[in-house]
Amino acid sequence: MLKKDNFCFQAHITTKELSDTSFYIEFCKKNRVKPVLIKLAQGNFVNQPMYTQNIFANSFDDAYAQIEKLKNIFEENGFPTIRTKVEIDAKDTVDYFKIDIEQLDNIKYKENIIHKIKETYFEAHIKVKYNDIELLKKIAMENGLYLSQSDRQPNIRFLSVRKNLTDAIVTSYNDGFDVRKFYLHNKNFSRAFERHLQKAGMSIIKEKYECCIYDSNKNLDKNWGFKEFINHYS
Repeated sequence: MLKKDNFCFQAHITTKELSDTSFYIEFCKKNRVKPVLIKLAQGNFVNQPMYTQNIFANSFDDAYAQIEKLKNIFEENGFPTIRTKVEIDAKDTVDYFKIDIEQLDNIKYKENIIHKIKETYFEAHIKVKYNDIELLKKIAMENGLYLSQSDRQPNIRFLSVRKNLTDAIVTSYNDGFDVRKFYLHNKNFSRAFERHLQKAGMSIIKEKYECCIYDSNKNLDKNWGFKEFINHYS
């Protein structure tokens, strides 16, 4: 069991569009990282090939040092980094930022926490096995979700939501919701879409909740989703 001061940092390192996908996949395997070939349903940068790297460390700085070492190896082999995202499991957010929930009613303390997390956001990713892509697009649009896929997983799509972490934490606290589980609060992540999936005979395979603590290029997602998301990050 991990101690509170030891976290799993997951790096998502995006590179330019690939000219040789097979070579990239093999190079990822050689370096023991997972290749992920993301394709957004829409946006300025639809194709986003990347690899994911898990690092257990006591601090962001320690994790980032390891991330940089591998990035350099990839860049030396023709895969320049155009985006670096570092995430932690959403359930570790309160511990990572050392948020004292009982102190959140102190205005000064709350302001300090808001300042500390103002550049961060959380994401929920729902992995869905679909049978009708047009219907899935309709469900995504009506529920304010964005849609993406991995070229390596046919008949699978991901429904996702992104929300500013400050809003999510404050909303949960003000509503008396368990702040440690802010990502499950209906106001932060509505599950209204789930009944539409069930009605359409589509199944949820996996759910993942993450807190992004560093993002070097948010603009890569510009026009990726619907108006409410575009306005927040443009």
